[in-house]
Amino acid sequence: MWLVAALVAPARGMSFVPFRFPFRWSLALRRPARGVERDEERRFELLVATHLDAIYRTARRLGVRQADVEDLVQEVLVVLARRLAEIEVDKERAFALGTTARLAANFRRKARRRPESLVGEMDGEADGASSLSPRSGLSGERCVEQAEALAVLRAGLDAMTEAQRVTFVLFELEELHASEIAAELGVAEAAVVSRLHRARRVMRRICEHRRLAATAGHTELVAESQS
Repeated sequence: MWLVAALVAPARGMSFVPFRFPFRWSLALRRPARGVERDEERRFELLVATHLDAIYRTARRLGVRQADVEDLVQEVLVVLARRLAEIEVDKERAFALGTTARLAANFRRKARRRPESLVGEMDGEADGASSLSPRSGLSGERCVEQAEALAVLRAGLDAMTEAQRVTFVLFELEELHASEIAAELGVAEAAVVSRLHRARRVMRRICEHRRLAATAGHTELVAESQS
């Protein structure tokens, strides 16, 4: 059996990129009844339809290069297909994003370079670069606010350690529970809480730094206008 999955992201400025991968159950391991096989196929298709965007966002937020994102997403889907029977009902999102986080670390190590800064498209239509265009219907003030929010997020995530960044993205941005993150990363829940605390401290520091810089810039402009 072959399933066809398509990574479609026109809102992110990407072209339509179809890809295929085998979804074959090894007959040497098991021979599922036809009805069971159809149920598993439908479950996999629903999992992909529901969580593909979150997988993509998480990969970008964790610093995977844009050129590598499609390959990473395909690897994640292959893992989900192969391990579908192991994924608990209602735990699909946590499993998918935990898998994304683990594979993202591998991609960054292979790149042998500092993770590239995040780009506006990471948040899709709502917060991405496309939403900052005149066609989006947003006011100029709103566009500036979104651009600043994305800049703060990029700076904050880039300033975090690997563990802090993964924890912050999964907890604050993708809204997984600490217990789910701990289970997927194979660490104690207390470690997740500690990493989250440090990550939030980094983000607060970045926000305060940018606030002070903006205030100083405004003060200079006022002084110049009055001179």
